[in-house]
Amino acid sequence: MIYKNKKLLLLATLLATSMYADDFKVSGEVRGGYVNYYYGSEALDTTAFATVGKLGVETPKYGGFYGKVMGAGVYDFGLSNLDKQAKSHIFKVTPDGSRSNFGILQELYVGYTDGKNEVKIGRNEFASPMISRDDFYMFANSFETLSLTSRSFENMTLNAGYIHKMAGVWDSRSDGSNFRSMSDASMTTAANKSEANNAGVYYAGVDYKKDAFKLSVWEYYAKELYNTVFAQYDYSGKADGLSYTAGVQMMDFQEVGKLSKSATNIDTTVYAAQIDAKIDNGVLLNASVTKFGDGDGEQYVLGAWGGYVYYTKGFIFHFHEQNSFRNAVGYKLQAGYDFAKAGINGLVANFRYTDFMLDDKYSVYGGRGQNSLKLYGAQLRYDFLKSAYFAATYEKGELDYVRDFHGLRLIGGYKF
Repeated sequence: MIYKNKKLLLLATLLATSMYADDFKVSGEVRGGYVNYYYGSEALDTTAFATVGKLGVETPKYGGFYGKVMGAGVYDFGLSNLDKQAKSHIFKVTPDGSRSNFGILQELYVGYTDGKNEVKIGRNEFASPMISRDDFYMFANSFETLSLTSRSFENMTLNAGYIHKMAGVWDSRSDGSNFRSMSDASMTTAANKSEANNAGVYYAGVDYKKDAFKLSVWEYYAKELYNTVFAQYDYSGKADGLSYTAGVQMMDFQEVGKLSKSATNIDTTVYAAQIDAKIDNGVLLNASVTKFGDGDGEQYVLGAWGGYVYYTKGFIFHFHEQNSFRNAVGYKLQAGYDFAKAGINGLVANFRYTDFMLDDKYSVYGGRGQNSLKLYGAQLRYDFLKSAYFAATYEKGELDYVRDFHGLRLIGGYKF
């Protein structure tokens, strides 16, 4: 309790200081959302309204040193049935299984930069391909890290560090309303988490970009759990009235340490390709294909820790339904329109069809093999007044032997 009071005192002090120092930067965000998920089951059907507030203060740089503190919280104003939130993943889950509103000191870090090299330690909304803040829903993930970034080499960014804990009610498989170790927040079994003894994740990555080419290679070593290798290559170009980016990616997951000696098996690789294009008249096109490995363990790694860099996924539903993606093949077709060409800057509409061809040897429900998961989605997003935004997203899912399910999200906010 004393530690928490000290953190609150620090936050109040920095906020007060900012009122008298023009070079301190006060920032924040107010976000509101209405979500409705229908599964045709009283246990799963979920409706929620919530607001998220964030307020932070960042110091100016003194000799290259700087710092930031930010508090955040979720509140539903009594408009949500907190006893029926099986699918919203917005609120704190209390020890007795009920939900509640909550607040958290989401960022508290210090850093140093000399212009080309930077080191940061503490809580922050860390972003990388396979472990990320994933700030596309209601509440961003935050991590306790020691991170180093170098841009000393031309066209190249080097990254390395250690991630100790994370918080994030959407992506953590622990109590996401508090900071928990990366092993505890993972999707592995309770036994594996216990054996990992609150271990974190070491990472190293390189991003290289020159002209039309971009290459990213990252490795994440989760001690006593599994190792992840991510690689992506993109080529961007223009031709006949359109601009496009063609990309390929690979993600490999391999068990290590104590997990490799346990009953849990993690040995799978994901390959994918994508073409993303924009025609000069405002039409947007995207197509991708993904092959999920036939090795075991995909249920423990897909989407873990906010890593949703996969080309082929739905707007709302993807890796969280009652099936297995082991040895599956997924396709995504998307078409949209940028209304800037019609004089409405910031307004974009997209329609997405995703088809996962499942392997019925592994994807089984009620003793019967499942062959298909289809997702039909639409999204209208509007960015306006420089810092305001609103997104309406709807998606329907069709899965063998399961009643069709639906999701609706209305989320908007303002950043300052």
